[in-house]
Amino acid sequence: MRQTKSPNQEKPGLKRIFGNRKLQITGALTLGLLVSCSAVAFVSRAHQPAAESAAAKATDSTEAASSTKAAQDDKDRIRTERVTAFSYGLEPDEITRPEGLFMLCVDNRAGTEALSLQLVSEMDGPVLSQPIRKGMSGTHKMLNLRPGRYLLTEDSHPEWACTVTITPR
Repeated sequence: MRQTKSPNQEKPGLKRIFGNRKLQITGALTLGLLVSCSAVAFVSRAHQPAAESAAAKATDSTEAASSTKAAQDDKDRIRTERVTAFSYGLEPDEITRPEGLFMLCVDNRAGTEALSLQLVSEMDGPVLSQPIRKGMSGTHKMLNLRPGRYLLTEDSHPEWACTVTITPR
């Protein structure tokens, strides 16, 4: 006599998979992650064509004006030159930059209590005297130097030096 399976009977392999609680949780989490990733991809693609069509509608004059503005913004940006005082001296030992406004930043990593910095022009003499007080990790100063060579030193350590060369534009 042939046995027929009732609908309530499950195959042994399916019972093993669906009866295992850890596999059920793993499967549900994987499915949830897959649905979430699909939703994110759909939403990001839905917003992308609007950005592309807006960019395509831009006229040549607008593009030219924006590139001019970007060049002006880059030109107006204040650059920074960083010098670090270590126990053995200043790094870097030389900086070369075009004339114009810039910020000179000096970090004190020398381990001394205080530093006294001097910036001296080869042509005009002293330009800047800037202390780094006890407890301060550094200092910064806005400078607009004329073309020429300058020497940044520390009073207590004359061998610590950084040559700053300003070139004409």
